Amino acid sequence: MINILLILQIQKSFNTIAIKYFIYLIIYCKHAIIPLKIFNLFYYNVILSFNSLVIIIFLLLQYLLFFILFFYFFSYIFFYIQLINFLLLKNIKINIINMQ
Repeated sequence: MINILLILQIQKSFNTIAIKYFIYLIIYCKHAIIPLKIFNLFYYNVILSFNSLVIIIFLLLQYLLFFILFFYFFSYIFFYIQLINFLLLKNIKINIINMQ
């Protein structure tokens, strides 16, 4: 019984860490757009000779790359968290069967 309670506590701590980390990164992602805009000001001297359509496409590609990397990274984190939860629940079922 103590083993099951310990596993449930570990699973709960994994879930709270994942939720806190995800909320922190949503907030970071919202605030990261402002530094990206400041960073893009350095490119305006380089691509001043191009027309505005090229500049707009360049900025959209940069934002697209940022969000693709963001979601790609977090899909792996949440996959491993779900895998850990599944293994912990499987361990609880094995312990309950052994206790009976």
